[in-house]
Amino acid sequence: MIKNKMFEKLVYNFFAILYSWSMVSAITHSINFDMPKTAILLYCIMSILMLNLLFMNKLTILSGSILLVLALAYGGYSMIRHELTMQVGNRIAQTFIWFYDYIMGYVDLNRTFSLHITLMLTLLVCLLCFTMTVKGFRFYFMVAGGLLYALIVVNTGYELYWPGFIGYGFCAICLFARDIFQKSRYSFSRDSLFYGHIYTLWIVPVAVLILLLSYWTSTLSGHNRIEWMHSRVQAFQQWYSKQDWDLFDGFGSWGGSDFSLFATGFQPEKNTLGGDISLDDTLVMNVKSDHRVYLKGSVRDRYTGNQWVSSDVQEFAIKDPIIENYVTDSYFSHERFFYGLLNSPKVKEKEFMRYSKMYDYIFQTGSAEIEHTYFRTNTIFYPDNLIRMQEWQQNKNNLRMNSNAEFYFSGRTKDHHTYRFQYRVVNRLDPMTEELLKLSPGFIPNIILDSDGHIEEKYVEIKEKYTALEAIPQRVRDLAAEITEDYGNRYEKVKAIEEHLSSQYTYTLTPGLTPEGRDFVDYFLFDLKKGYCTYYASAMTVMVRSLGIPARYVEGYALPTKPDENNVYKVTNNLSHAWVEVFFEGFGWIHFEPTSPFNTLLLNPQPENNNISAGDMMYEEEFYEEYMEHLMGEADFAPDLQIPEINENVQASERNSILYGMVVLLALIGAIGGIFLIRRGIYTWTVNRKRKLHPNNSVVIFYHMILKLMHFYNFRIKKGETPFEYAKRVDKWFVSPVHSFSDITKTYVKARYSQMALTEEERDNVIRFYDVMIRDLKKYLNTAYFYYLKYVRLKY
Repeated sequence: MIKNKMFEKLVYNFFAILYSWSMVSAITHSINFDMPKTAILLYCIMSILMLNLLFMNKLTILSGSILLVLALAYGGYSMIRHELTMQVGNRIAQTFIWFYDYIMGYVDLNRTFSLHITLMLTLLVCLLCFTMTVKGFRFYFMVAGGLLYALIVVNTGYELYWPGFIGYGFCAICLFARDIFQKSRYSFSRDSLFYGHIYTLWIVPVAVLILLLSYWTSTLSGHNRIEWMHSRVQAFQQWYSKQDWDLFDGFGSWGGSDFSLFATGFQPEKNTLGGDISLDDTLVMNVKSDHRVYLKGSVRDRYTGNQWVSSDVQEFAIKDPIIENYVTDSYFSHERFFYGLLNSPKVKEKEFMRYSKMYDYIFQTGSAEIEHTYFRTNTIFYPDNLIRMQEWQQNKNNLRMNSNAEFYFSGRTKDHHTYRFQYRVVNRLDPMTEELLKLSPGFIPNIILDSDGHIEEKYVEIKEKYTALEAIPQRVRDLAAEITEDYGNRYEKVKAIEEHLSSQYTYTLTPGLTPEGRDFVDYFLFDLKKGYCTYYASAMTVMVRSLGIPARYVEGYALPTKPDENNVYKVTNNLSHAWVEVFFEGFGWIHFEPTSPFNTLLLNPQPENNNISAGDMMYEEEFYEEYMEHLMGEADFAPDLQIPEINENVQASERNSILYGMVVLLALIGAIGGIFLIRRGIYTWTVNRKRKLHPNNSVVIFYHMILKLMHFYNFRIKKGETPFEYAKRVDKWFVSPVHSFSDITKTYVKARYSQMALTEEERDNVIRFYDVMIRDLKKYLNTAYFYYLKYVRLKY
């Protein structure tokens, strides 16, 4: 018996270590901690070993607690003595702050902090696994945790760590089979150790077979969501976005815009730029606007070599609907900054009078109304400079902006949310605009900066934050210098880079992945030489910054060149786009378009005859002309399949998809319920069969079942206690209306150890005692837990 218990404990410890390793490895892999998996395994082994030593018995728990308290007290005393309290506290706070910023994409990986988080995660997961396997068999909670992790990872676009998930599946299968064996062994009078060997013989090969099949199918799936699952998830998300309720209302505001090209399909990997994409023509916005504009949604300031992230972002509440009263984008396009430009030494006196009358021609004011249709986002999309928020459905206190010029609501907005605003755009078609941009001096006059400390602070931030570059290949800097060496002012240099990219690089939606370890921009410029908007915009932003000129990477939507008959621009996901904004004193942020074919459309927003020849552009896709027609508002884009307009047929199709999804969900629930009922039916049939066995066998079985019920009352037999001593103790606590437990124990001893045959009446007395305990247990436990034990765990 002792050997059997030792074997069982070793088995449970093995599964606790393996399950802990699989979960910690999977989580750290999904968030790109890049921790060695062998190191994580070592941490898990040490943690489980430590927990075994700590929870060996009451003495070890008491001793360990005393040692822990003494260690904490000594550590606290040492920190106070050496004045390290604030330093240690700050270090702990920095770890958690870094982890939050890392998850949000604001900072890069820090190996020291990631090690601390991994150790804490390992200890927490090992404690849960140890508690649910070695100390108390509750492995169903562990299985639920693994499934929840998998669902979250798959549906949020992170990479699932298949070795860890396969290890989790192996543990789940083995523990499930072990649970069945434990439940059924009381039905036999043979030695349980023999059945432990049988369990080992049949369950391990089965688990290994499933392990191999899981690995094989994972290589087939390519780590992507299955297509049929993907379509159903999208249908459910669209249905959910149309509901008036939101289970997660109040969540989703992460100190900035939650919009990104990953959500639109223009970035296949969440945390990495590039890769093949396919266009999606889902309608996302209806826009009424006085101008054809670009609508920016998210602004990123820091390039890491393979993605754009936001760093050191500060959030502000918007209470005044006049946005240009805040020191943000529109502030630097105000008239006072324009006249500051005219006072520059570069502007001759005779030109001053002519330029001073041009502000209202160069900076054009307009109004826009935007309606979100088939997607939810907290983002407010707006053109170059947001002047005034005129109307929105959210409470005004929920309006936010941050230091990257992103505007958004706190929490997620409802479907069909609308808002109206006034904006200011720079008229790029006026020749005077280009003249003045060439005269931009590269500084703001001190008289303006000194007038308000907030202006100077923001301007210094712009000059530092949006010219910062981490280590990029030197040849990227050299190429930017070579392209711009013949130009004398900043505007011409920026235009030279824009023109070089739009004319020398091919537009394609299938550029493939960037090789591991390569800089995204460097690979695009010198090896790949083709790509879509994120490639062009990233390259231009980095090259302009290398010249010391403030530039930033922007994501949003481009409006089609033509509105519909109701003067509404229909904005679809395939119009999501990335471009570049460059800061010019006297103008503020000016957008540039290095991407072919968008470059021509930016300079000619209403092309003559609405026709642009595909031959004028560099392209690869066979459906390029159809794409251009769609961009210009002439046709619906459908490269390979017929996609109908948003009408009643589409709505009916969506309703059918939703209905199909609900049917599948109900069928799944019914199947799970059916499995439970079948299991319960088999179990009930088995118990009823035991009631009809020979009285001696039946009494032995039901006595053990009664002992199992006693566990739920936390009334277990003590070490060294005889059955009759235990029975007397039970009778003082549990009074049965049929028989005393002492009588039941006498009957059991007679059946188990004597050669006498019991009568059916003696057997029925034991069974009635068991049935009474079941009815009493329902009153003792809460109803949900009682039925969980009855139908899921099959405990009685």
